[in-house]
Amino acid sequence: MSVFSPIKATFDENDRVIKVDTSEAKSVSRFGTSLLYRWGDYNFHPRAIEILCKIQKLTFKEDDVILCMFPKSGSTWLSECIYLIVNQYKYELASEESIELRFPQIDSPSHDVFDLILKRYNDSNSRRLIKSSVPPNLLIERAGSDVTKPKVISIFRNPRDVLVSFYHHCKTVKHYDIEFSFDDFFETFLRGQVPCGPIWKMYNDMFKYHQANPGSTMVVFYEDMKQDLRAQLRKVCAFLNCQEPNDERAWAQLLDHLSVDRMRQNKTINRHDWDKLGLRNSNGFEFVRKGQVNDWKNFFNDEQSVRFDREITDKLLPELQARYRQQR
Repeated sequence: MSVFSPIKATFDENDRVIKVDTSEAKSVSRFGTSLLYRWGDYNFHPRAIEILCKIQKLTFKEDDVILCMFPKSGSTWLSECIYLIVNQYKYELASEESIELRFPQIDSPSHDVFDLILKRYNDSNSRRLIKSSVPPNLLIERAGSDVTKPKVISIFRNPRDVLVSFYHHCKTVKHYDIEFSFDDFFETFLRGQVPCGPIWKMYNDMFKYHQANPGSTMVVFYEDMKQDLRAQLRKVCAFLNCQEPNDERAWAQLLDHLSVDRMRQNKTINRHDWDKLGLRNSNGFEFVRKGQVNDWKNFFNDEQSVRFDREITDKLLPELQARYRQQR
């Protein structure tokens, strides 16, 4: 195990940018109010670099649940699903605090939750729920080659819809606060010069990790959740060895709670506290914006559609190409 490197992501008042001081990664570009750092083939936010440099402090357990995702892939929705399943559908418990605390993102660019994960989740009687936009091959394997493999659920969404949703998100939150037009963001996204980019590398690595660890991993597709949420929830229950809702009334309650309209109204999900914390621009969008499939068709022009098709064909694994190849 390598020596812990006590680095910290900080805001530089002179340059007005979030950065991190480490020899393990090199800054490659600026993205809004943050520098991006190259780690292997990825461009990461400073918070992700900070976590990668100190992940050795976290020992995984077999019943940990790690939700891996590219930003704006539907992970908040799936987080609430998993939280309720693991906690026996205790809705009152879920309403007591933000999903950011109930299912913390280990590399969150807006909140430092690493110590929370270390301390609060040290209770052997509770199941740790951790979200990450660092792929599992980096997050878990960097902790040590002999590490206990936790349960990993990776969520995938049509990269076209991810681009659109991520654009609106980055225009909204102050820890990115970009000034790009949509066309500029499109080009930046295709170049992979966004946090966690390029998406092709992230998707391929998540899927390869699943193929290499079939017993401890599960893949969920956002579009399948939209088409038949109940069927996907049953698969999650089976994977986590948790009980399904015990009757139709309980199923109806769960599906209603997880509907887009309810999620948008839910103050623990839709980041209603971000305005008070100064994390959202006053003219920004709701965190839960539309939750639609194929919203990209309202934004891409014909040339962009053709170019994106080519990127998918050239850069995604065949299994993922089959999902997301040419669409009109």
